[in-house]
Order: sequence, then C-alpha cells, then structure tokens
Amino acid sequence: MLQCFRSIAKLPFNNTVFPNIRKRLQYIGKLKNIFRFLFMAKTLKKNTIDWYIISKVKDLRIKQGMSQEELAVNLGISRGFIGHIESPQFVSKYSMVQLNEIAKIFKCSPRDFLPEKPL
Repeated sequence: MLQCFRSIAKLPFNNTVFPNIRKRLQYIGKLKNIFRFLFMAKTLKKNTIDWYIISKVKDLRIKQGMSQEELAVNLGISRGFIGHIESPQFVSKYSMVQLNEIAKIFKCSPRDFLPEKPL
C-alpha cells in the first residue's frame, strides 16, 4: 500500500491541474489520509476472543428465538449494530456493559460468554 501511495505521489502534476504547491500538498495529504484509513480498516479485525464471545451470544440468541432486532431493542442500540457485530466485515463488537445487559436479558452470567481457558 505504501508503494502505491509513493507511486501516486510521484505523478507528474502540471500547472493546469494543480496551479500551486499548496493545492498539490493538500491533494497528497488527502490521498495519504485515504490510504491510512484503508490500512487501518484492514488491520482492525476481530480477534479470536471477540469471535468466541459473538458466537456465544448469537447461539444463545437463536436458541431463545430472539431476532437481532429484538436484542437491539432490549439493549437500546440500533438494529443494524447487532448485524455489524455478527458480520466479519465490520470491527464492531460487544462492550462489557452490553455483555452484562445481554446476560440479564438471557438470565445467565456474563461468564457464560467467555471461554473457560485462554484462547
């Protein structure tokens, strides 16, 4: 990705497209921010423990016959947020406060969502 940024930064800028240095630097700065965001999006994935917790909550939710929307309403969060949590494309995950609330909803312990041994 860094090589891609360097190759874009080396593009010849003629004065008709970028009449002054300030605009050239602003353009390069915007490109740099875009690449930084793309790099962060690829590196900020859910780890093994996150997936373990998410799958435990999802399994319990399905066993109880509860939809994502019903769980979201009970937690006081948006319906789409549960979908983001259960999707590998997003970095969203449950907070400890949310896990505690989910445990209250399902009448279990928050420990039930965590593995017995380290992963």
